Amino acid sequence: MRKIVVGTTTAALALTCGAIAPTAQAAPVQPAAPATPTVLKTIKVDVNGDGKTDTVTVTALGGTQYELKVVTAKVTSAVTYTSVADATEAWQVWKGAAKLDGVKGSELIVALDSPVNEGSFAVYTWRKGALVAEAAPAAPGAAGWWATYQHGFRFFASGGRAHVDVTNLSAAVTHNRNTAKIVRSVWRNGKWVKTSTRTVKLTSSRAENYVNLHAPSILVSQVKVDMDGDGKLDSVTYRQLAPNTHQTKIVTAKGKVIKRSIAEGRDYSGAGMIATIDGVTGAELAYSDSDGYSWKVLTLRKGKLVVAPSPEGGKLWTRSPENGAMNYDLASVAGQWQVTTRTFDDYMIPTTMHWTRYLWVSGKWSKDTAWTSNVTEDEARAMCHGFCGVDVIQL
Repeated sequence: MRKIVVGTTTAALALTCGAIAPTAQAAPVQPAAPATPTVLKTIKVDVNGDGKTDTVTVTALGGTQYELKVVTAKVTSAVTYTSVADATEAWQVWKGAAKLDGVKGSELIVALDSPVNEGSFAVYTWRKGALVAEAAPAAPGAAGWWATYQHGFRFFASGGRAHVDVTNLSAAVTHNRNTAKIVRSVWRNGKWVKTSTRTVKLTSSRAENYVNLHAPSILVSQVKVDMDGDGKLDSVTYRQLAPNTHQTKIVTAKGKVIKRSIAEGRDYSGAGMIATIDGVTGAELAYSDSDGYSWKVLTLRKGKLVVAPSPEGGKLWTRSPENGAMNYDLASVAGQWQVTTRTFDDYMIPTTMHWTRYLWVSGKWSKDTAWTSNVTEDEARAMCHGFCGVDVIQL
């Protein structure tokens, strides 16, 4: 099995099976309790506002319990919260760090997603030497922190003050327009203060700027991994610029800075991942493409992040249930790097599975052989989904 060279803060995130697998048809599963507390996310960001980076960790405690902890130069503070998300999926329980209110330091955003309150989250901030929950601003409709494709928060600065628009979008669309009720608040005297309420008509494209969660820059992940293949750790930062747009920033061990914005799929998980995918030394970045039905894989070539062709020769790596739940088994056999693709005829079990093996030869994938086999339900369930056979780091 090929290994990714990773830093100690990301080693706990390395998995042996791909993590961006389609979940649209999966039944909800109560997360299994880890045998011991498991650190899912570690980032460094200024939380207490002293201008120095603090260490933030998210830890799965077991079942639906999670711990959010901040270690500053002088103080350690932690809170526990409940989420129904999968205990092994960091992106399910952590939304990121961002400057939201008018106080120095970043706020920390964690996902709750209870069955009775879809899209719910919590915002924690630093006050008087400890983490505390920040009260949500006034909102049209149901109060509290929750963001969906019909309800959201848009944070912005104006006149030297922090502002937020909380929007509730009507379900009905008339002449390609939605009716939106927007409540605006400003950060004043240590809290959100309502300043106005308005009702407007928004086109579908404009409405997307008001729903979900918008902040100038949400820090989602920081990892250290060898991206350029020189055997040294590079720093990778993953930020959310908009609900469906992320930015990857790589700073190599030599100091070269590489940035690329990524438009992700709306209907499926946009969680990025890092794994060794092609036959060139160094890791690749994979993410859900904007069509929601495929992956794109980015690789470093001559100091630039470029699209890595799929084994079939196109720019997209299939991931959709409608396209046969494509999976990619990667391995080195007798020194030869290879990938075997797996697709189902349909979702009826037992079913026929189609296999195609490609070899990495002279800097590209070359088809080697293909075959079919019948699989049972138990065999199908036991198979890995996504990018398999390699270490995977979730962003």
